[in-house]
Amino acid sequence: MDYNIKKFIFKMSYFKNKTIQHYLDTAKAVIFDMNGLLINDEKLQLESVIYTLKKSGLKIKLSKKDWITKYVGRTDDYLFNDLFYKYNLQPETDVIKKLIAHNHKFFFKLVTKNIKKITRKGIIDFIEYLSKNKYKIALATSAGPEEVEIVLGTKGLNIKKYFKYTIDRTTVKHPKPNPEIYTKTIKKLHCRPEEILIFEDTALGIESGKKAGAIAIAIPTEFTKKQNFNQANLVVNNLTKNAKEL
Repeated sequence: MDYNIKKFIFKMSYFKNKTIQHYLDTAKAVIFDMNGLLINDEKLQLESVIYTLKKSGLKIKLSKKDWITKYVGRTDDYLFNDLFYKYNLQPETDVIKKLIAHNHKFFFKLVTKNIKKITRKGIIDFIEYLSKNKYKIALATSAGPEEVEIVLGTKGLNIKKYFKYTIDRTTVKHPKPNPEIYTKTIKKLHCRPEEILIFEDTALGIESGKKAGAIAIAIPTEFTKKQNFNQANLVVNNLTKNAKEL
């Protein structure tokens, strides 16, 4: 059998879910979010923020409910500033920066220690499949470059080699749901927006991708499953070959 025919058949049969496969068959590139999407780290994020607030001596409490409904998918800058306003505290820039730095340091330790446990099911196999079938692959994350290296690098998931571009928060002025990060990533991939498939775990990320004109598929986590994903082209439970539509 001709190699190209074999490749075509393999490509057509990756997902048993025909809807996912339909979008994949018409795409030329795939862009992934990172936190919550590649790694299921929201619980660790919450643990880290609570620890940081406690160590700071500030009388600020953060409940799991508030974390889920207000802050998952938001930047650390947004989180700490909003908490300060909630408790009628003046959010001084230097204080916020120190809190963010302390939070990152502790969070990175948690991620490094738990990287295998928090890797989302099916994600590495799927990325390897995309690479073998010559899809362009990119990352568009609100995390910083140090965290990207921790997650994608050799001490993490060891998948950085598959990503043609990694766009992080240091390259954009406006965080998600603003489409800037996806607009920039799409431009680098030299594809039309409708040829791009975006995978996200939050409604904010889906909104960002849709505003950029791409096809957006949501894969919610325990912390984001109750969010409104009406803007998503598709919502599925995971990225294994047996992924089910939600």
